[in-house]
Amino acid sequence: MIYVFTNVEYPESRKINPAKEDLLVFLNKAATISYYRGHKKKMVIRRANEPNYGEAVPGYRNMVVFGDEKSDRIPPGFIRKLKYTYDWNYPIEEGKCRCATTGYMAVKYLEAVHPGEKIVLVNFGYEVKNSTYRCPWHNWKFEAKELAKFEHIYTADTADRSGILKVLMRTPPWLGDNIYTSAVVENLVATGKIAVNVDSHCTDLWGNCRILDRSITEKTADYIVTACNELPWSKNTPHIIEGTTRHISDAVSVPVPIRFRDPVIYADLPEGRRFPDPYVVINPGWQNSAPTKKWLRKNWKKLVSLCPDVKFVLIGQSANHAEPMEGCVNLIDKTSRIELIRLVRDASCVISPPSGVIHIAAAFHVPFVSLAGGREPESLAHYPCGVTLSTVGTLDCCRNGGCRCRGFEGEDRACRNVHTDETGDKMGACMERLTPEVVCELMYKLMRKERA
Repeated sequence: MIYVFTNVEYPESRKINPAKEDLLVFLNKAATISYYRGHKKKMVIRRANEPNYGEAVPGYRNMVVFGDEKSDRIPPGFIRKLKYTYDWNYPIEEGKCRCATTGYMAVKYLEAVHPGEKIVLVNFGYEVKNSTYRCPWHNWKFEAKELAKFEHIYTADTADRSGILKVLMRTPPWLGDNIYTSAVVENLVATGKIAVNVDSHCTDLWGNCRILDRSITEKTADYIVTACNELPWSKNTPHIIEGTTRHISDAVSVPVPIRFRDPVIYADLPEGRRFPDPYVVINPGWQNSAPTKKWLRKNWKKLVSLCPDVKFVLIGQSANHAEPMEGCVNLIDKTSRIELIRLVRDASCVISPPSGVIHIAAAFHVPFVSLAGGREPESLAHYPCGVTLSTVGTLDCCRNGGCRCRGFEGEDRACRNVHTDETGDKMGACMERLTPEVVCELMYKLMRKERA
């Protein structure tokens, strides 16, 4: 895949997530290149050897359309060949630089040197008309018609808005679902074919989301969908962001590529840190609807005792079985959603069963240890910045995928492989395999930025 970027800017929060083998091509200045500083395969196609147009940046190739003989330049023969397929407004002259890095020229060059490779145009904000901002030498109507044949992201000024589907997406009431579905919304809107509004109880999380179309209601929507992941939980199940995106894509019959793989936080957060010193957030509770996520209290206590040099901050709600522990800062029942997000944002690490705080950590690239056990596969809610401790495949009950067990009693998805400790407290046998010693070691490695 080749992504082509122009000078049109967009917020860093809306950057795409290319695969590591994808080639990113930036035209001229392309200020958004700073968003992708960590990507290895990059190229700049510049107008000339001028410092104002894509100055050389270590680590990737710079090319110019016209330049001196020593420059890494697009071959003159390509320009000569192109003139036979282009509806020129002026006679092209070899060696003359007349705004030669239009998106059309760059794309045709990439087609020539990468035959068969899919090319996606990211932020092409062209208008199909001449203007004071457009070089009159180029046939913009011809270029717009040709470029319309490619897939686009963020191109709004030439889109036929009358053909865009209006989708009202309802989210579950839980924090984690609203956090990860931010990436789902970004994927939908990035197609340029879908407009989205969100119907959510968590209005504080969506209030500043500028890509929502607030005019979409139950009466005006073409589709009303629920954000959910209906893919089976096998060993290699796709990430929940991909699964939910695919569910909505199928519902509205529009292909939606997965370009956003990390959640986005739209809410305004308080300035400054809650605590000046480094700390680790731990979430020792579990919801009544999923006691199979429980890690026994004795394990949490042992973890704290193994790390006397670490400042632990307890979060969660007493209604979800979170309880104070000696040696920890107790913020149970003491944080709003916004305060919780800030707390996770500034943490050195987060330790929790699969929950909303893992998705929040991913949004800020905060290291985490997710205690998944055998209930769900590692791939379901894993992000590169952390470690997901999944035991799927190690026990008969989760041999072929996450068990999705809800509890320890009843007939509906009840866990039958139960460990009971000396106090009579129950925990899934898969969660027993996650020892405090292993969690402690992983936490220190992540905090030292080592490979876990």
